[in-house]
Amino acid sequence: MVHQMRVRAGVDDESNEHVDFLDAKSLSHRKQVLLVTAGGNGHCLGLFVFQKHAPYDMVWSTEGLSGGAGICRESPINPKAFISAGRIVLQVPVFDYKRNVSKGPNVYVFEWNGKTYVARS
Repeated sequence: MVHQMRVRAGVDDESNEHVDFLDAKSLSHRKQVLLVTAGGNGHCLGLFVFQKHAPYDMVWSTEGLSGGAGICRESPINPKAFISAGRIVLQVPVFDYKRNVSKGPNVYVFEWNGKTYVARS
């Protein structure tokens, strides 16, 4: 199943992207699965939502944020994505290297509108 989802997400078998997170339960009321991939060293993420049953059609995906920035780490800690209350939550920890302190994470939330996931403002 994961292999089929990776292929539909455009991740070939020779890719250095790995599965960072897979949640097949939290969106089961919509018959959806969240697959989070991490490129190479895990610093950048791709988020993909698939229908839970074969052929695992992709419902939604994002590998970037508004303004065209990738979902990449901005601190020594990698970003992470998870489901909370039926929403996809993305946390990107931020670090102030000049002051050598954590600034806390930037948090992005994506909500289901009945057809796709949209960024919640």
